[in-house]
Parts: sequence; C-alpha cells; structure tokens
Amino acid sequence: MRRGPGGVMRLIGLCGVACFAGVLLAGCSVGAPNPPAPTSTAVMQPASPTSSRAPVGTADEHPAVVAVRAWAQAWCPWDWRQPWGNREHIARGLMTSAAAAALPVTDPEVWRQQVVDRHELASCAAWTVQLSAGPRDSSAVHVSVTATRTVQSDTGASSATWREDRRVVLTGGTWLVDAAVVGG
Repeated sequence: MRRGPGGVMRLIGLCGVACFAGVLLAGCSVGAPNPPAPTSTAVMQPASPTSSRAPVGTADEHPAVVAVRAWAQAWCPWDWRQPWGNREHIARGLMTSAAAAALPVTDPEVWRQQVVDRHELASCAAWTVQLSAGPRDSSAVHVSVTATRTVQSDTGASSATWREDRRVVLTGGTWLVDAAVVGG
C-alpha cells in the first residue's frame, strides 16, 4: 500500500500523539494523590532552558546564597521590552543601601539606543551560586555567582561568562547583597 506525503505525516503525527499519551498514562495512577502544588513562585522552575532564572537551591542552602541568587536573577539579564530602570530597581531592593548606591545607573538615552532600538535581550543560564572562601561570620559571608549570559539583538547573538563576587550581610533579619569583593 502506497501513502502520499500527507498520509505519512498523519501517520507520524498519530504515532507521536500515541507515544505522548502512553508516557502520560504510564506516569499516572488511579487513586494516587497528586503532588502538592508549589506555594511560592520561588520554587517553580521555568520550562525554557535559556531561562534567566537561577536553579532553585536546597533546603539546607545558606540563606545568603538564596539572597544572591534572587539578586542575580534581577541583575544579570535584561529585556528591551522592560521599562528603563526596571532591573536596577529590583536589584537595588535586594541590596544594602551603600551597595545599591554604588550600582551603575543606566542612562535612559543609552538604554533606548543600545537596548530598545536594537531589540536587545540578555538571558542568563548555567548558574553557579555558592559560598566562597572569603571571610565568614554569623552576619556576613562572601558569595560567588557565575552564569553564561547570552545577548541577542537585531545584529546577532554572543555569549560570555558573567561573574560577581559579593559580600552578603545579615541586616534586620534579612540577607542583603553588599559590596563587590575581589576573588571571593
């Protein structure tokens, strides 16, 4: 029996649907409880492998590492569709007042010309966030964060390693990102 190109494509499509349904059904069990839904967006992982969100850590992770991860998720990526100053505003809210004041300010005209007009989008992936070998005590530690930053625009794409080493301090019961440190 001969099949035309349309028939072959339908057959492939039906096989794919059947395979997908089999995978879904194999993972389901009648009467089995569903896993609990996450109660916080901080524990949800996005589907995209090029996401700018750092992977969620473990329950025994140092809270300073969690603080730096949240800060890095705001500071490393950018998106031309976001309003000027958005990423800086979010990042500064996770920093000490001295570190927030030292954070570079993006000029609105530069943002428009170099980011918006070129449709520039930076995503960060392959995250590593960890305590570094710097000094530690109960209210201050050093944390190192690295990611692969990919910048895409109308003119192409490029990737580079993004790295920050930061002092993180416990202030009023909250870990805040503080000054940049050299070498962890």
